[in-house]
Amino acid sequence: MVVSDASGERQILQATDASQLAGRDANSSQPVQVVGDAMFIVRRDGADYATVTPN
Repeated sequence: MVVSDASGERQILQATDASQLAGRDANSSQPVQVVGDAMFIVRRDGADYATVTPN
């Protein structure tokens, strides 16, 4: 999972086997700092799988 914002794009969650993530909510004990508008991107096998733009 990566976040893309005015500062560029950076990884916030390292690659994880899909079987460990299936049916689970994404959360973090660490806040994610962003600059300007942000988009969270889930990648699967190197390709964008899903994007989320918070309100």
